[in-house]
This record gives sequence, structure tokens and C-alpha cells, in this order.
Amino acid sequence: MAHAKSRLSRAAAAFAVAAVAAAGATFPVGDAPAADAAAVTACGFTDLQLSPDLDGDGYGDLLGVRSDGALLRWSFTAESTLGDSNLLAASGFAGHKVYGPGDWNGDGYNDVVSVDPSGLLWLYVNDGKGGIGPRLEIGHGWVPFRIIPAGDMNVDGANDLLAIDQQGRLWLYMGTGRGGFKPQPKPVGQGWINIELYAAGDLAKDGVNDILAIRQDGTLWAYNGRGNGTFTVARNVGRGWGAFELESGADLNGDGRADIVGRNNATGDLFYYQGNGGGSFQAAKLIGTGFGATNNCKP
Repeated sequence: MAHAKSRLSRAAAAFAVAAVAAAGATFPVGDAPAADAAAVTACGFTDLQLSPDLDGDGYGDLLGVRSDGALLRWSFTAESTLGDSNLLAASGFAGHKVYGPGDWNGDGYNDVVSVDPSGLLWLYVNDGKGGIGPRLEIGHGWVPFRIIPAGDMNVDGANDLLAIDQQGRLWLYMGTGRGGFKPQPKPVGQGWINIELYAAGDLAKDGVNDILAIRQDGTLWAYNGRGNGTFTVARNVGRGWGAFELESGADLNGDGRADIVGRNNATGDLFYYQGNGGGSFQAAKLIGTGFGATNNCKP
């Protein structure tokens, strides 16, 4: 089988990334929570992702690709709300899938990565102030794959990459710790058709990164990493995730636990779910409105 090729120019550190796909609300879906007084209003976002702290304030961030191709960033606050938006790029991200992989070049700052519609993988180095520098091509051939930059999955100190091919096979691309990947990917699963996979960080707090998955029936499952790139038997940790889009894999409030943000695809409402550890989450909190792909900005 032909595998996507990837190259990195500088040393990469371990990371956990938010992944987006058709997913949903946590816990049994009922009435939406009342709007928080600090909820942010936005408009027209085709892609949303979480990232580890980009601006050095100690809280995770939300990345958003606007329908006009602009890239924006919101930092979370001590009150678990979204702060003011910051424009990272006025254009150039239309059709991109954006990720926050942590410090990918070893300079001590968390970076941004994207995959464009042609399958090119791009690195945007943090400028040290929460912004991004010029892009650097670090890979190509990723069109047939669903990629999940999931952090250090084999506990060797280097970041790794999970990828699902068109046959539903899950592959681990092991990082070298010197800015590249080892030549042969390792098969670590199969049967991932119609299942959405997300990086989750260290849910079990055992020093090994884990993953979350959403099945077609809207149930949420946690897979604990074993430290060799494989996973334990899945545990059901939630249901009712059928109508939402999920962003996961970052600690947003600085308490050391991975949190989740969910977007209602119909309304564009954005909800925050604080992590309890172990793959469970607290009740939804509305933190934003107008984040749907079809929510247009009013003049």
C-alpha cells in the first residue's frame, strides 16, 4: 500500500491535537444550556480545532478557519470562557484542516499545522507571541488519509502521527525525534470505517497518550494507550454525540485534564465540556454562538 510521505525540518516535541469530524453533544442530549453572559458571537467557520497554549497565558486556545479563508485564535480564560479573537492570517486557509500539534519544531513554543485541499502538510511556526510565521511544507500525499497528530504514542520522546486509510486501517507513523518519521509506519488497528477518531491527550493520567472515538450511533469511546502505539479495549464514556462536531485533545482551563468543545452543526452554538479525567466530562456550558459554517456575518 502506498503511504503518505512526510518530512520535518527540525526536532519535534510530543503533542496532543484536537481533531474535528461529524460528532456531537456529550451525555444524553436535552435542552441546550442557557447562554453564558460571556458567550462569544462569531460568524462563518468551516473548521474549528483546539490547541495547547499558543500565547503563553497558561490556557488552551481555539483555532478557527473562517469561510473567507482567514485563520483566527481565541484563548480560553480562567473563567472557562473565550477571550477576544486574534487574527493570525487574513487569508490563505480556505479548504484547510488546521491542527494545534504543540511545539513541533523544538523551540519551546506551540505551533500550528494544516493540510490543504491538495494533501500538502504545512507547518506554521509560532512567532513567540501567539502568532504564526511563514509556512513551511513538511509533507505531501495526505489526501486519502484522515490524520490525527496524536502526540508521543510509543513513549520515546518523539511526536507521532496516526492516520486512517480508505480501507479503515489505522497506522502509526513514528517520529524520529529529529524532525522526521521512521520509514515504515506500524499498523495498529483496523475497522475504522464510519468511526471518527480524535487525539485525547493523557486521559488516564498514566503518562501515555490516549484516543477518543465516536461511533455511528453517537456513542463516545475511550481507548487508553499502552505506550507502544497500540490501545486497550474501548470503554464507553458517553452518548448523544450524533448532532455535533467535536474538538478535543487540549487542556483549556489549565487544570491538567483534557477538555472538549462541541459545535452544534445546525445552529453554530459552541459548548465547553470540562474534563474530569479518565474520559468523562462535566455538563455543557455555552461559550459561543454563530460558529457554524453557514452563519454569515451581518453588515
